[in-house]
Amino acid sequence: MAWLPAIGMADACRLETPAEVDTVRGLIHQGTMIVEYCWYCDRSEPLPLRVRQIGFEHTEPDHARVIVWANEPTEQQFPLKDLEQAELDDSGPLTEFIRRDIDKEYSDTTGYLGPNDPYLIQEKKDRYAMLLGFVREDHGLRTWDELYINAEPADPRLLYVPVGEHLYQSVGHRLDCLMDGAPQTVTFRPVSRDPEKAVPPEPFIADVTDQCYDGACPRDQWRVIRPIPLLAEAHDNAQPVGLLDTNEMITPVKTKTHVTGVRLVANRDHGKFFVGDVFYLLDSQAEGFYRVWHYGDVFIIDATGVNLNGHTVECEGGKTCWASGTGYPTEIWWSQIRRTDGTEGWVREPIQNLDGVLRSD
Repeated sequence: MAWLPAIGMADACRLETPAEVDTVRGLIHQGTMIVEYCWYCDRSEPLPLRVRQIGFEHTEPDHARVIVWANEPTEQQFPLKDLEQAELDDSGPLTEFIRRDIDKEYSDTTGYLGPNDPYLIQEKKDRYAMLLGFVREDHGLRTWDELYINAEPADPRLLYVPVGEHLYQSVGHRLDCLMDGAPQTVTFRPVSRDPEKAVPPEPFIADVTDQCYDGACPRDQWRVIRPIPLLAEAHDNAQPVGLLDTNEMITPVKTKTHVTGVRLVANRDHGKFFVGDVFYLLDSQAEGFYRVWHYGDVFIIDATGVNLNGHTVECEGGKTCWASGTGYPTEIWWSQIRRTDGTEGWVREPIQNLDGVLRSD
């Protein structure tokens, strides 16, 4: 069973003392680059974080925050007087909120003598005492300091500072806390922003053999729907080696795309990108994802928030798009095919000139 946070469980990485604030100040400095661990990514990875501003916000709660898990996770806040009342004589709205949740949790009494079974009653009492104890523990820490980097709240458990060449250590580890699933150290090689690698080759050539798009994948046999030339190489000026006939069946060997990318500039720090970074949007990977060229590094990003002269998925939360450019990537597909007599060659734009290239069934 997956681990669930208990009701009111304290955040182990709250900065509860001046010494912990001083520890963070000693590790994170304005103007330096640290690493943020991307725990929500499909493949968890470190991302660069350039520190322009660091600050701390003093917090003194006036409500007790309680989360219950009997059915769906439900959060509710109660005035601290309700917590004090529960601590005093186990009465009041907060007490009833927890007890109702425990009643739901134990609504299935299979295996017990019934709802009045003394063992069940005692178990529910123990459960109530434990959960109320978590609330007491959490809100016994009346004040703490929250870390802000570049005016955004930051979790010390996901921040890493350099301790060696390409080696970074968790700030949370220095505070004696780690987030479940986040390592103590990570390796990270910063992108070399070499101007000579700023522009991709033109065309950029990517192998898309057997690649699927939106659930449509290549078939094993294709049919020619109009006479088209078979070329010796994958470019328009290549020597013809034959002419494919209508209704001829052929077998795909390899497919590649020749892409002319679009130059983009990052308007603000975002993921691997720093404000002012130049990168190129290449071929679509479907559903808003694109391959990109970033100073010689090629990877796939979610292009939400990229403004392509109005051709864009909506930018997040009304913010300015994090990157912008003009135009749209263009690409030409080339497929190497084999005829029944064993002859091989290249055809331009197979999806337009051949039947059965992709299937979605």
